[in-house]
Amino acid sequence: MITPDDDLASRHTIPRWLSIKDAIATGEFASFSQKTKERGQSDLLKSAAHNFLNTEFEKRKAAWLSTGDWYEAEELISFALVANTWNDSVVLRAAESLTRSDVSNDTIKGFARRFLAGALSPDSTPLPINEAEMRLEIGRRKKLLRLNPRDALRLTETALLHANLGQLKPSEALIERALMLQPNDRYVLRSAARFFVHANQPERAITVLARSGRTLDDPWLNAALLATEAAHGRSPRGWKRAKALLRDDRFTDRDLSELAAQMGTLEIDGGSRKQALRLLRKSAISPTENAVAQIAWVGTHSHVFEPEEFLTNLSLSHEASARSAYHNRAWSDALSESEAWHEIERFSTRPAIFGSFVASIAGSSLGRGIALAEAALVANPTNPMLLNNLAVLHAYKDDVDAARAALERAVASSRELTPSLLATGGLIAFRSGDATEGMNGYRAAIEKAAQSKNADQALRAYCFLGREVARIDIDTASDFVQNIDRAIDRLKKTGHSIPQEVSLIRDELASTKLSFGEAGWGPLGNIDMSKVMDFLSD
Repeated sequence: MITPDDDLASRHTIPRWLSIKDAIATGEFASFSQKTKERGQSDLLKSAAHNFLNTEFEKRKAAWLSTGDWYEAEELISFALVANTWNDSVVLRAAESLTRSDVSNDTIKGFARRFLAGALSPDSTPLPINEAEMRLEIGRRKKLLRLNPRDALRLTETALLHANLGQLKPSEALIERALMLQPNDRYVLRSAARFFVHANQPERAITVLARSGRTLDDPWLNAALLATEAAHGRSPRGWKRAKALLRDDRFTDRDLSELAAQMGTLEIDGGSRKQALRLLRKSAISPTENAVAQIAWVGTHSHVFEPEEFLTNLSLSHEASARSAYHNRAWSDALSESEAWHEIERFSTRPAIFGSFVASIAGSSLGRGIALAEAALVANPTNPMLLNNLAVLHAYKDDVDAARAALERAVASSRELTPSLLATGGLIAFRSGDATEGMNGYRAAIEKAAQSKNADQALRAYCFLGREVARIDIDTASDFVQNIDRAIDRLKKTGHSIPQEVSLIRDELASTKLSFGEAGWGPLGNIDMSKVMDFLSD
């Protein structure tokens, strides 16, 4: 069985860990002193990077022209590489000054000489998107960092490449160096917090954010701190200060979007709906991609409002778009958006878990689902949910050997045999031709879900069981439909929303148009399905 990742989880505005260029585009590098009239959301995304790069580049040029200091020259050259302005005449003069400087050390002089010789080139493309390219890029960046080891931003961005490859130790080492060099830099701090959450070190993430003097006065960092604390069971600190930041005229609506979204989420959780809606509406004025995803998630899961009531453009967030497409049964769109979401944070498991789940539902994009799961396994090779999903997709492609191998890895990496793992074992047994063992696997999954009082998981497992049984004996489909209908009625009376895949498989069975055809193994005979559904129909 396969499930979406947020089936049992909450969501908070824990920062995205982005490349420098992507972080600039979202507004993360913007200065508080330059509040401008708010424009449309897509206009802001398009212009933010250009405006920041031009403004910041001119500032650094002016700083060097004013002081002639070697440190300012080095800073100007480093930024020119990011901003793609390395051939500016002032930048070249700054580099020449470094080669003649008595105060700069030999490493920095070598950096300047290589720069002038054209050995270095600007980062004109985003971070690489496949493993081979990332490994090549890491090698190139090591050379850059040897030439300029004090570049905290480049250290942080290189750490992201290591995290994307699952190399947590070198990633952590680079993050720690960046924090020592720039302990109050917003990009460094938010990236560090996201890294430590990913590395299952949430207390370090909280400590890094809390000990910075900038966090209390920076809404981007304040949002990260509140989100990280909430996601890991800590009571939020500095609530009054956070509310004061929302009223501070120094900040644009973009600066405040993630903070307002996180505070709105906490108000929803605390039962303060009126206050929560006010905060979430504020967050939606000029939201970051992360804020769009948060607002959409809160609306969908709280049932207090529809995301479209607040958000004029869900397409600003691939995550939000993926979930919206899922709820609308637009399976192809949901998978495409999941793939794009994965590109934002390749080290994260959530996009791939969700996307591989979507790929399994209609069964028309199994290869893409496998590719997405395998891409995420590069950074998370022992994640049991990813491995379970991979096993399901291979089973649906009738590659039983690959399915078994993936399931064995999932079981070895899991603390217990979850309902999902038990059901996947049942699926593989069915696809191997052992219907009795397949039924036993699904029965065990349903019973385990019932023991933990998780009716959604139990009903989902029952639906996937029905799909397998009806492939063998189509006459059983009507019995499954009746049981599913009873379960749906029961769950609706208790206020449960019905997962889309449950409705899809129910309709499949009702129309006898099954996604994968019939196997022709003969009738199941004496298998008694009534016991399996006892707890749902009582």
